[in-house]
Amino acid sequence: MSLTPDPLLCLPRIRKFPKTDAQLMREHRERHRQQKNAFDDSLLYLGPMDNICYFCGAYHFAGTQSCCEHGKVFIPPMRKLWEPLQSLYFNHSHSGRSQFLENILSYNTLLSMASSTHDRVLQNPYGVQSVKVRGPVHHMPSALYPNNPGRPRYGNIYVYDPERATDYRMNKWFPDTLKKIY
Repeated sequence: MSLTPDPLLCLPRIRKFPKTDAQLMREHRERHRQQKNAFDDSLLYLGPMDNICYFCGAYHFAGTQSCCEHGKVFIPPMRKLWEPLQSLYFNHSHSGRSQFLENILSYNTLLSMASSTHDRVLQNPYGVQSVKVRGPVHHMPSALYPNNPGRPRYGNIYVYDPERATDYRMNKWFPDTLKKIY
C-alpha cells in the first residue's frame, strides 16, 4: 500500500473573485454585439407601401389601413411653407440646402421661443433618432434682460433689435441662410 498523495488533491485552491462592474459591462456588450449581428433584418420588412387610401391619399402596407376611418375623419392639408424655407427644404439646386438640412434641428432651436438642451449620444445610424426623457420635463423661462448683456441667451434675444438679435444668433451659423428664414 503506497502512501503517495493523490495529485488532484495537492493542487492549490483557486479562489474565484466576484466580477467587477467593468467585466460585467464588457460581457454584456459582447453578448449584445453577438445578438445584434445575429438578427435577421428581413423580419422587419413589411413589403411595399403601395396601398393608397381612396379618401385621404395616405399610403399603407398591405392589410393595414387606419388613417381616416374611410372618410369619417377629415385631415386638413398641410399649409405651404414660407418661401425661404420651401426653397431650402425642397430645392435641390439651392446652394445652402445641404448645410441647412444637416443642421435643421439647430436652426429650429435658434428660431424657437423655448429651447431644450440634451447630450447627443451616438445612436445606431439605421434606427430612428430619438431623445429619451426620464422624469418630468420642466419649463424654466429665462430672465427678460440678461445677467451678462454681452451674451444674451434664449428668450433674452426677443427684447433686442431684430438685426442685433439675428447677429447674436448667427455667431456660428451661415448668416445668409439664417437671414432668409428669420
